[in-house]
Amino acid sequence: MKGNRLLFSYDQYMNKNKMALRCPTATPICTSELIGFKLVFRGEDYSAMANIEHCTNSVVPVQLWSISEREEVIMDCFIGWPTLYRKEYITVDVGGETITALVYLMNLVDKRTGKVRPMGIPTKEYIENLRSAYEAAGLDQAAIDNAVKAANDFRAKR
Repeated sequence: MKGNRLLFSYDQYMNKNKMALRCPTATPICTSELIGFKLVFRGEDYSAMANIEHCTNSVVPVQLWSISEREEVIMDCFIGWPTLYRKEYITVDVGGETITALVYLMNLVDKRTGKVRPMGIPTKEYIENLRSAYEAAGLDQAAIDNAVKAANDFRAKR
């Protein structure tokens, strides 16, 4: 398979080492922000995973990658496409240039059960990996803090 794809990552795959395990030839291009999105955690408590959802006046930091067609297929498998996540293309301005890149977005309704995936809390290890990825990319961790708070608030209301 030939050709390169652009991929926005907002989760632990912003980490170069984590990405290298799945996509050894992936090249980080730059970091950016997706305006009008917020980071959330969805799934069962203590096994929830990152997702981004539309939200006015919110911003999510992302890492832009160049990956091969083959690596996209590999990511599909590890991400859980098309059951857990779906593929969408988002266009943003990056340094004055309009970029359209693939992003994986969680399916809010579990295709197997028909139930909506609730907000949940990830494992401590998952959050640590996410924080490490943000730190390595030089990104503000406020999105993580807000997502953790929202998940805890949601859980407390149940």
